Amino acid sequence: MSALEQPKVIIADDIPAVRQTMARSLVRAGWKVTLAAHGGEVITLARAEAPDLFILDWCMGPEVSGIDALKVLKVDPATLNIPVLIYSGLRRGREDELVALQNGASLFLDVVEIGAPVNGEFPIVRYAEMLLGRELPRINLAVVIEDDLEQQDFVKACLDARGVPSLYASSAKAGLELVRQRKPDLLLLDIGLRSELDGCALLKIFKQEEASKDAAVFVMTAQPDHNKALRNMALAAGADGFLEKPFSETQLLLQFGSLAASRQRARFGNGNGNGHPHILERGGIRVDVEARRVWVGGRLLETLGPKRFDLLCLLFCHESGLDRNAILERVWGRSFGNVRVVDINILRLRRDLDDPEGRTIVSIPGGYKLVGQMPFSRR
Repeated sequence: MSALEQPKVIIADDIPAVRQTMARSLVRAGWKVTLAAHGGEVITLARAEAPDLFILDWCMGPEVSGIDALKVLKVDPATLNIPVLIYSGLRRGREDELVALQNGASLFLDVVEIGAPVNGEFPIVRYAEMLLGRELPRINLAVVIEDDLEQQDFVKACLDARGVPSLYASSAKAGLELVRQRKPDLLLLDIGLRSELDGCALLKIFKQEEASKDAAVFVMTAQPDHNKALRNMALAAGADGFLEKPFSETQLLLQFGSLAASRQRARFGNGNGNGHPHILERGGIRVDVEARRVWVGGRLLETLGPKRFDLLCLLFCHESGLDRNAILERVWGRSFGNVRVVDINILRLRRDLDDPEGRTIVSIPGGYKLVGQMPFSRR
């Protein structure tokens, strides 16, 4: 699929309201959606539709389940390499996640993780975008501190596949020296290091030192974390992500996606320093960056997709405007491709804002500009 082709997804759920709600969000985000009521329909549709992604409910009444459809899809050469997201409202816990991953799923979610819509969009849109690798931050260097050599090899293969240069250390001392010398953008840290310092102590050092305090840190562990105590401890200590071994390449990719989202919020402004959301206002448009909500003339927009939201925030934060290449890199990433995707989304954003003639988002040589007064923050 090229950068400008419309991505395609097959969604299967035996509850019409669930699949239709997800479909509306994905359609608004630019996806072509085909719906199925059970796994048997998915198997029938798969070859004809040639989708880029499957989203399947684990259990679908008496019909073929999502997990059974997954097993078929992963032995068919035509669908073997297409990512599959499995979700469930009945099955929970690490054991079920491992069953899904062992059968070839790219990601397993509890239906609660799909969540309620924010600004008219379900989180399923972000997961779908991440599974296609569209929301990855640029990482110049990663350092992996892991004493399991097989795990090192696995992480290296994942990072190499994404074009991320990486260096490796098997002890806390070697990792600390490497980080001080090379100043990486990303650290992957095993908190169960059998070393002079454990990973938790090392994490605290990294968050304090000049060479690493701005680096993103993903914590890895093979220890059981049933009550999420380890996860909460790591995140409280400053970790940006948490990975429970064994994890899949897609789960690592999703951590990259979460990192991209957090960096994006930081780039747009995340608040006024007192925990209050950053509000941007200009020309009758009001944006709550943290809640990802937009009002035009006091009316809350329900149709603004996630990429167009990011595009609007970017224009807010650059009074003089930006050229199309800069917009493309900051919203879609350098690898996304043709700058025409910017023009297409500017046209859609103008329609969202009731500005089809381009009086609020104006064209400038080589790019676009949001006109009006400078944005400001308020409590």
